[in-house]
Amino acid sequence: MNDYGFRLHLPLGTLGSMDVRREHIKEQLRSFTYDHLRDRVDPVWEEERRETIDPQLVGLLRDLADGCFWRVLTAIDGYSGASDPEPESLERREEHREWARANFTGYELNKLLNLCADTALFVPFGEGDKPGCIMGHETLHRELVRKKDSMFYGVVDSKLERRLDNGRFWEFVPELFGHRDGDYNVVEDVLMNHSESLDVDFALGEGREIFCRNSYHDLGWSLDSLTDGAIDRYFEFIKRISPRNRDRAFLGRLVRAYTEVVGSNHNFGGLRFEDSEKRLKDPLVKRYGLAVA
Repeated sequence: MNDYGFRLHLPLGTLGSMDVRREHIKEQLRSFTYDHLRDRVDPVWEEERRETIDPQLVGLLRDLADGCFWRVLTAIDGYSGASDPEPESLERREEHREWARANFTGYELNKLLNLCADTALFVPFGEGDKPGCIMGHETLHRELVRKKDSMFYGVVDSKLERRLDNGRFWEFVPELFGHRDGDYNVVEDVLMNHSESLDVDFALGEGREIFCRNSYHDLGWSLDSLTDGAIDRYFEFIKRISPRNRDRAFLGRLVRAYTEVVGSNHNFGGLRFEDSEKRLKDPLVKRYGLAVA
């Protein structure tokens, strides 16, 4: 619980399969939207008792029902992303919160928070054509952990933060395209600052599912944008995954990315590491890595 009394109730551990969880979340989203609008638009009410509905409120409820949790979080707590759109000022974010407190009770805001978290983590509608759906863990980390002025700051406990670190790692590994453009590097952050949180069980379950889902573009990805230290920690983690992995194609893609960055000509200045040749003789590399000329 944080200073405002908000609390996250995660995960949905008693609902069985992922499909059951997702159906439950969709029903909760529909129920919240219906309950919030019922007394305002019900045709049985006399004309003078009906309320004029704020278009901003209608937009929020539509986004909620469509699974656009990131827009809902922005509407009630402001936006703190690094680019496109630019981060909102602290004053503007506080305006969002004042609007939210004027239109929702504390209970309703807590319910919205939990619905957004459920939608982000379990993607009940599938990723579709909405980019926000494939980066739910990173969005929650950005808006609830790194955004210190959030009215929800403090609701993420250490257990959930570890889950977010694992999820955002697998969300963004397929998004590494081998260049440094100054943007926040999620994979670098997890490897260098939260590597102790990386979990093999998560990797072989939800991590693998997230990785395969976010590899939809099939444009290839590279570890070249990572620092040497992050690359070392990446391979250490892959070695931990290897003994229990049963998906050869999945592990092969992870190892080949390491092999390519170790064995390639780095910035036309030779091999990246002084001991690159030794690294290429690692048994895991020899088993799964592609030959590098």
